[in-house]
Amino acid sequence: MKSKSMVVNRCCGVGFRAWSLGGGCACHGVTAEPETLDPHITVDNNSWRAIYYCYDRLVEYAGESTKLRSGLAESWEFSDDGLTHTFHLRKGISFIDGTPFNAEAVKFNFDRLFAIGKGPAGTFEFIKSVEVVDEYTVKFTLHAPFAPALSAFATDQGCIVSPGGWSTR
Repeated sequence: MKSKSMVVNRCCGVGFRAWSLGGGCACHGVTAEPETLDPHITVDNNSWRAIYYCYDRLVEYAGESTKLRSGLAESWEFSDDGLTHTFHLRKGISFIDGTPFNAEAVKFNFDRLFAIGKGPAGTFEFIKSVEVVDEYTVKFTLHAPFAPALSAFATDQGCIVSPGGWSTR
């Protein structure tokens, strides 16, 4: 499914974009055109400003603080040695294209992110492997304990896209 965009207004050097979201519309004011809305490719700030509001993540920042709260994951736990992070996912969620959200979708996203290998993949260099434990549980094994790992999942680079709408490249 391709997202169409159009310039709605441009004055004083500020652009306003509108994207069709399958029946809805998202408007976003920008100082320059976003290069893409693919969170696994871009490191462009104008793109990130739009991407943050287009996709969900496993965990999210709570308001304007650095505290984290549930996102697509309803809970998570870490192994005592800090090498394993297990996320328990919310049930009953579908992407806008109808593809179900589950552990396979999360694995697809990280496999795609690493296969593309662009800038956003660097945020998750600490991940050694991603494993589907069951339909709603995904396990990340780390190369070494990494204290800020959980907060990395709340960044734009941790956005979860529909496996039905993107290729691995």
